[in-house]
Amino acid sequence: DGTGQNSPFTTALTKYLGTDGLEIRSVLTLVQQEVYDLSRGKQLPYVESGLPKLFFAAAAKQQLPERERLLLAMADVTPEMRGEVEQVASDADMPLAPLYGVLISSDASHLSADSLNARLREAADAFVKVRGEMRTLASDDPQVTELRRQAEEQLSLGAFDGARAILAKAADIDNVSRNALKANFVNRTLSEA
Repeated sequence: DGTGQNSPFTTALTKYLGTDGLEIRSVLTLVQQEVYDLSRGKQLPYVESGLPKLFFAAAAKQQLPERERLLLAMADVTPEMRGEVEQVASDADMPLAPLYGVLISSDASHLSADSLNARLREAADAFVKVRGEMRTLASDDPQVTELRRQAEEQLSLGAFDGARAILAKAADIDNVSRNALKANFVNRTLSEA
C-alpha cells in the first residue's frame, strides 16, 4: 500500500527505528501514529504492547523533536476525540497533526463534545487560513520559496516551532534583500544628484 517505493509503515519504521533514546514500544507507537497521521486516519497499524522487558534500539542523546513528542501524545487520545479530530480534518481537507497539536496543547479532557468540536473547527479554520496565506506569499528568491515550502510541510506535520523557525529564516533573507535594494536605491539617487 502507499504511493512510494515502500509502504507508509516501512517508511515510518526505517525513519524511527534508530531514534536515540526511545524504547522499542515508543518507536512502534511513533510508527503507528505517523502512518495514521499521514494517511489522514485511513490506516492505524496494530502495535503489540506486550513486550516482556524494556528494549532500546539506540542510546539517548537529547530531547525528542516536536513532531515525535506530538506523535507519542496522539497515541493517548481517546477514540471519541480521535473520531472528532478525523471528522474536522476531513471537513477542512487538512492533515490531522495540527488538530492533534491543538487538542494536546490545550487540556481538552474537561471540554464538552460541543466545546471540543468548536475548538477543533476554530483551529481548522486558522490552519486553512494560514496555509492559504503561505501559498499566496510569492518571492522571486528560490531560497525563500523553498523555505516557505518547508515551513508549510512542517506546519502540516504539526511541527509549529519548526515552521516558525523556517519562516523566520525566510523573513531574514527577505529583509537582507530589502535592505540591499534600499541602499542601492539611495546610492543611485545620490549619484544622479
